[in-house]
Amino acid sequence: MGFKKLSKILLVLLLILMITVSAISCGKQNTAPPSQNSQNQNNEKEDNTDNNEVTVEFNDLKLMRKINPMVENTTYTEAVSKAGYFHSFVYYLTDSFASEDGNFPIIKEDGEKNIKLYVISKDLKTVLTADRIEAENAEKGYLFYLLGWKGNKLYYLKAEKDGEKIGFSAYSFNTVDRNKKKIAFIELEHLYIGNFKFLPEEEKAIIFVPGKYIQLELASGNITLLKSGLPFYDGLFYPQISPDGKYIAYSLLEPERRGIYVFDVDNKKEVFLARAGERDYFTPRWSPDGRYLALYYVVKNEKGDFEYVEGEDGPYPIADGIRVIDFKENKEFDIALQGMRIGFSYFNGDSDYMIFSSVPLENAKELNKYSVFNPEKMNSIAFDGLWIYNLKENKAKKINEENIKMGFYPALILSEEEYYFYKTIDEGWKDLVYYNHGSRQVIDTGYRFIPEMYQNLKLIKGNLIIVGINNGEISIFKVNKGERKEIFRTKGVFREYNIINGNIVLFYNDEQEKEKLTVILL
Repeated sequence: MGFKKLSKILLVLLLILMITVSAISCGKQNTAPPSQNSQNQNNEKEDNTDNNEVTVEFNDLKLMRKINPMVENTTYTEAVSKAGYFHSFVYYLTDSFASEDGNFPIIKEDGEKNIKLYVISKDLKTVLTADRIEAENAEKGYLFYLLGWKGNKLYYLKAEKDGEKIGFSAYSFNTVDRNKKKIAFIELEHLYIGNFKFLPEEEKAIIFVPGKYIQLELASGNITLLKSGLPFYDGLFYPQISPDGKYIAYSLLEPERRGIYVFDVDNKKEVFLARAGERDYFTPRWSPDGRYLALYYVVKNEKGDFEYVEGEDGPYPIADGIRVIDFKENKEFDIALQGMRIGFSYFNGDSDYMIFSSVPLENAKELNKYSVFNPEKMNSIAFDGLWIYNLKENKAKKINEENIKMGFYPALILSEEEYYFYKTIDEGWKDLVYYNHGSRQVIDTGYRFIPEMYQNLKLIKGNLIIVGINNGEISIFKVNKGERKEIFRTKGVFREYNIINGNIVLFYNDEQEKEKLTVILL
């Protein structure tokens, strides 16, 4: 063998070796070491109560674990966008924000129009780029949607092309072996994901895509069509999946199909539950335990018309009454008040009670004039009552004082003798009122409260969590039996927050207008 030929062979082998080493390096996890300012780097524990502060710089993201001065021996995690922006909660479809070992995801644009899905360890020692959408596709509206966690696997949807087809691929990402696995591809003409339910124990998800419901089996990747022929946009028929994922209730508004339907997921059968006639039914809601289904209804007036308060996509939740269907006892009953319209109803956490507001008929006529398209006028209309309805005993109890004018007031009902509700609406919810067996206490922090997702309140580990804003400050309070404790405070412009499986996740812009995402473990 000649020298030149041998040299060529060695050169080729060297190139192969270099490519192999490069591929292995690229395939390794992206691990972000703690900064030199963090203490005891080698001995840091994964326990989030560790008092060591940590700062991690990773591409377009800065991560910090900070000591919380408000609560002894606790820390919180703060993510700062060095470039680009964080994606809203609308893309976090999950009820489980963190994995069993504390890993949590962040979706963000990186400043160069790429969209990245990060998975971050609780101790901040590891930052993984689980997946990404390139800028050219992000500009076409391609997005991530998070479904949720099962163990240490994060399930999510990613808009992408599969050959010549466009749709969403379902993926899992395992935080232990760093393996990303494509499970299935959902072909869609329009990239829209609506109402959904993730059922981790059954390893499946029920998902609304334009015009239909599908069931995705996460273990096998099988996709089953459950129900087609539905409106293109779920905001037009208010579908609600039962807590156990066995039924889907929805309201159809087309004249020939108008009424409330329930679809049985296992048997794939649709039942016409409440047909429009002298009454028109709309906006079904399940109780948290799935026992009850509540429907608003309006009755025809003297002209034979239904009087709604028109919302953006359909009737606003104000009606002549509420029909409640008890699936356990196989019975139905109505909730209505003489001379009143009622609305803004919801179930309490254990499904024993419903809470709703009432408005005199004369004031309700004013609501019909203004509707949701003129919120200032809407807020000027006096609601005069907040009520508890005992679902087992079929009786209503008015819980506010006669001189308090009510609007949509979030409340937390622990029992008929113990409850919280917000008192004023002029400049937002300011006073939190606590009743306990006849004693009344007003909890005024000087902040304007922002109820979680603007809906009903709930206990988290035995505490009521409230977020307040005032003159450029954001504060979070924990309330127990009327006693409040501030657990977090910062300066900035509030964007949104949610409480997901024991984590307060707060989006805001700081005083330098940098986007921040803060995670506080309760």
